[in-house]
Amino acid sequence: MTAPYDLTAEEYNAMTTRSPAQRSTQPKALVILAEWLEATLGNGLCRECRFHPTRKWRFDFCDPDRLLAIEYQGTMRRDQPGHLSVAGAIRDHEKINEGVRLGWAVFQADARNVENGTLFEAIDDWLDRQDEQRFGSRNVGGQP
Repeated sequence: MTAPYDLTAEEYNAMTTRSPAQRSTQPKALVILAEWLEATLGNGLCRECRFHPTRKWRFDFCDPDRLLAIEYQGTMRRDQPGHLSVAGAIRDHEKINEGVRLGWAVFQADARNVENGTLFEAIDDWLDRQDEQRFGSRNVGGQP
């Protein structure tokens, strides 16, 4: 289901290989998020993945086979430009709404919900529901 213009995890990693010193400059929460997603989604994980047929929009992380996307907003501060400016927020809302319209489940990530684990709980719950829909109940041993 991956579109031809998407990067696979291997292609992305080959293009963005960084030394340990360069990796240490990434925000701690982003590193935690990336490692958790790699462990949870495995080879299905795609970074900076284009999802729209005509726009150049990309999701920060996604699993195209599951139509699961994660957008990382980082640490939220009042004086931060970009995503958190009014114009940036409007553009983000447009992109995310279009992703949802196309069938994607889009989770918003920030440093707080990564560090306190609520993002991981939400994604795990969503993945469990998807598995139940695909494979039926996980009822083991006849217990409810």
